[in-house]
Amino acid sequence: MDTQTILEKQRAYLWPNHILYYTEPLPLAHGDGLYVWDTDGKQYLDFFGGILTTSVGHNNPHVVERARAGS
Repeated sequence: MDTQTILEKQRAYLWPNHILYYTEPLPLAHGDGLYVWDTDGKQYLDFFGGILTTSVGHNNPHVVERARAGS
């Protein structure tokens, strides 16, 4: 998904107050562990993680497995 599509979906489907955190939103393509990548492939250390991503990281295989199992 390209940057423009991500930003359009953010504006259409997410609550508007989260956009106030950014002058220019960073469109993220994926996350893994402590890191996230933007749509251009640049890697960042995620200092803005929420409570869950702070404790388990992005795309934690144990969490993904349990979520897919439905328990």
